[in-house]
Amino acid sequence: MRAAGYAEGRQASHRRLSTSHCLFTGAAPMLSQETLESYRKMTPGERLELALRMTDENIPALFDGSPALVDRRFELLKRENDQRNHNMLTAIARTRKKP
Repeated sequence: MRAAGYAEGRQASHRRLSTSHCLFTGAAPMLSQETLESYRKMTPGERLELALRMTDENIPALFDGSPALVDRRFELLKRENDQRNHNMLTAIARTRKKP
């Protein structure tokens, strides 16, 4: 019974996703409109507190496993961050091009 409720909740959550795309990267959004709106309503201090709490909760998992596995995780994070930065800089450069 509980699994069925979970699946229904997941489907409803997918239906709530926005069909718009990220201004900078062109990627489809990962969060529902409700989640984005509640995040926008937070104060900067509340957003910082949320980010720090999430970081604290997830750091142990980053270091779980063999040294080689940990190295691969951090290399993946670095590649993802580099790609995200590249995409944002490319989008910013497009907006500054002269006609």
